[in-house]
Amino acid sequence: MIADSGKVRPPAGTARSVEQEVPELRGRLRYLNVEHDRCLKYANTLSGWSMFWKILLIAFGALIAAQGSFAKVWGNTNWITISFIVLGVLTAAASGFDAAFKPGERSPKFAAIAFEYEDLQKETYLDANSLYREADLGTPDGRRTFNTKMDEVLKRSDAKLKAVRDKELALYVTGPTNMGRRRRIKLRIPSSH
Repeated sequence: MIADSGKVRPPAGTARSVEQEVPELRGRLRYLNVEHDRCLKYANTLSGWSMFWKILLIAFGALIAAQGSFAKVWGNTNWITISFIVLGVLTAAASGFDAAFKPGERSPKFAAIAFEYEDLQKETYLDANSLYREADLGTPDGRRTFNTKMDEVLKRSDAKLKAVRDKELALYVTGPTNMGRRRRIKLRIPSSH
């Protein structure tokens, strides 16, 4: 062991990382990364749905606006009337979907939540790593102090994680093919207690 400013450190090449010292931290960081990726993927899905519905509404609106021209060209036949009734129903359904699920509004909000998960991941790691660099793990008292302070870091992270989750849950609605349902993920947060 090498003494550095009165603290006992392992020799070069054998140093452990804070994630190796604290397995709960490794699990937490992995979980935050999974949540970040999931929210970005969901934001991307919502953005795609939003673009699809906007383009569909514009196209249907243009066709419906041209109804008079169709009637002039082909005459006032039943197939034109029925076609425009179907287009009107589809336009109403698409408008209802867009108004109810608001994919264009929710997409950037999910992206923002993803970045909050990323910020929490960085903050938790930096706090833990700073604590680890300053810790004296060579003595029982130093180890005990480190573990106590690390528990505080993880508890602060838990509180912030709950706040981010609450914001995220406020954005969910169910839509086609369960688009708005949170999917179960296999990775669970280890308890910091």
